Amino acid sequence: MAEEPKEAKKEGEETVAEAPKAKGSKKTLLIVGGVLGVLLLAGIPVVMMTFKKEGTVAESAAVVVPKEELHPVGHAEGEEDLELSEGEAPLGVMTPMEPFVANLKGGRFLRLQFSVAFANNDIPSRWTTRAPLLRDSVVLLLTKKRADDILGDDGVATLKKEIKDVLNEALKKELVQDIYVSQVVVQ
Repeated sequence: MAEEPKEAKKEGEETVAEAPKAKGSKKTLLIVGGVLGVLLLAGIPVVMMTFKKEGTVAESAAVVVPKEELHPVGHAEGEEDLELSEGEAPLGVMTPMEPFVANLKGGRFLRLQFSVAFANNDIPSRWTTRAPLLRDSVVLLLTKKRADDILGDDGVATLKKEIKDVLNEALKKELVQDIYVSQVVVQ
């Protein structure tokens, strides 16, 4: 006779075969991990935007430098007076503007950065109170331009004069003495 297995079945009991490990559990784990990873990557920028410092929109309209730190060029504290050539006037107080990016006529765009020099040795109070109006006026001027207008022989010089006129018109006084361009990119 054949040998019976060491464990004998009792009457009425069925042998249950060991079920193979579920392969679906690895798939589920991988999917859950992927979803969590995507949520984490998407959540970081949301958290950064939520906790971003308030007031940055208003501050970007114009850079405001405290009056104590503003000095006419060549007249800073501890600095000797620079000798001016005959007929040369000293530069007034200047303040940089945040860069402007505007769409030009014809499908190209312009990035422009400049500083504004004031006629008096002081930044007028109108400058800070009307900062959004001033930026708007400059953007409207820039969007009326074509790339050829700016890239032409006297394009930047003409643009400087037009910006000066637009700013003085928005300020309702001749407060802007000159515009000093530090960057012009047309693409």
